[in-house]
Amino acid sequence: MLLRRHVRPSSSGHAGEASVAAVGALEKEAEELETEVNKLISGPSRRGALESEKEAFSADILKFEAVVDAWNTKINEKEQTLGNLEKELEAKVLDTQRSAAEVQDLLKQVDAQPVNVRGMDRMRREMQAIEDDIANAEEGKAALEDKVWEVEAKLVTKLEELAEQCNQALKKLKPTVDFQYMINSKGSSPAEMLDATHKVEEETQAAARNLLELLDGMAEHKEFIETTIAQRRTDLYETADYIQPACWADVITF
Repeated sequence: MLLRRHVRPSSSGHAGEASVAAVGALEKEAEELETEVNKLISGPSRRGALESEKEAFSADILKFEAVVDAWNTKINEKEQTLGNLEKELEAKVLDTQRSAAEVQDLLKQVDAQPVNVRGMDRMRREMQAIEDDIANAEEGKAALEDKVWEVEAKLVTKLEELAEQCNQALKKLKPTVDFQYMINSKGSSPAEMLDATHKVEEETQAAARNLLELLDGMAEHKEFIETTIAQRRTDLYETADYIQPACWADVITF
């Protein structure tokens, strides 16, 4: 409500005009104040705005936590898959070691007894069987290696997708520190593959490092199998070189 001041007419004309001007200015100021008060009363409160902003941030945090949980689940699944592959690889290594032991036993038998034609035929058959085992082992190794590469490629793709989801969630959260996840598919170590400018989720990164260490272990097992197979082939060639002259000598004697 506006309060109007009634000014008693003055005998002086100039004083009356000044009073009228003053009253008009006061009335205008009162109207402006009343308008400002109405705006403050009708507009949203500062507390309400902060509450709305807080709810928005809480929703973003929940989304980010859901993305991290999904990431952890995927990594656990990949760890289980790689664990199964590692067991298969260990079984191949044991088979190769057993085959190498058989070759050594065969060499000992050759050294311990005289060679005859029938013995040569039997040893040739045994050598052929061992060579067949080597060929099967190499085929199994190649198939396992292809499977490892396939799993590794899928893993890198999935990590890139999850990193992008985390980066999108971080953009919505608007943290005070600017950072993002980037996956380096050519990295040779966990630290090089997980190229993050800041550490946000230690458990997630630790799981990823363990996953990459499993891949490194599988690569070492693969190299061991290749070395063992090469050694076994060398032993077979040496056995053949040792047996061949004796075989011809027995044939001539016979």
